[in-house]
Amino acid sequence: MKKVLLWLLILIFAVGVLSAVFFNRRGEDATENQTDERVLPAASEREVGGFLYNFFVVQNASELDLIENFEQKKSSREIIEENNCAFVSSSSFYTIDNEPVGLVVADYETLGEYKQNSLFNGVFSINDFDTPRITTNVPGDRLRIAVQSGPILIENGSVQSLNIRNDKNSRRIVGFVTGKNEFGVMAVYSGDNKFSGPLLADLAELVYRAGEKDGLNIADAINFDGGSASTFKSDEVFMTEISPVGAFFCLQRE
Repeated sequence: MKKVLLWLLILIFAVGVLSAVFFNRRGEDATENQTDERVLPAASEREVGGFLYNFFVVQNASELDLIENFEQKKSSREIIEENNCAFVSSSSFYTIDNEPVGLVVADYETLGEYKQNSLFNGVFSINDFDTPRITTNVPGDRLRIAVQSGPILIENGSVQSLNIRNDKNSRRIVGFVTGKNEFGVMAVYSGDNKFSGPLLADLAELVYRAGEKDGLNIADAINFDGGSASTFKSDEVFMTEISPVGAFFCLQRE
């Protein structure tokens, strides 16, 4: 009987130890799962004038490509996968005939000719010296990348006054050049519906204020294609399109 009691006590002790180890391990696993599944702070969701915005600054313009998509109708996910893009955004507007609205140059090849237009009144370009510019006319030097778009929102640090007919709320994609000659892209959108955003008439002031908040020193800014035909991907956020994007800016991963 004593031996039976002894073995019974040993068995109870062993079960107790194993149970403690088991439940402690489950507790550690639960903690690890909570850590893995935690929602990261929304540091990318900056706010200006009741809208959210996110931006990406290209440190080296020589690494930026313009990928035309007027006929192919590839999705942003396909473009990212095929070209290993770390950053992507929409750029050129296009017509119902899948033609660019004006000048488009990709890798020195002219895909669309410049057209005088009061709305698309600016040209973003990068030349042979990898200098990004936003101008009211087509630069005379050799261009590697060029996109006619508009309207121009900020010129030489001054907010432009815009009078837009049939204006409506929409997600906006904005290209800008800083005082350090760096090119960047900013997305401005609504928090409850990322395809919505500010009126075009209000966009220039919002971009200027956002630039001040983040110390971007925006010298010039121009409106790119937004709304349902827009996309924006940085390290912090990825907003996809509903309608096909005419042309993509792509910065490849290192």
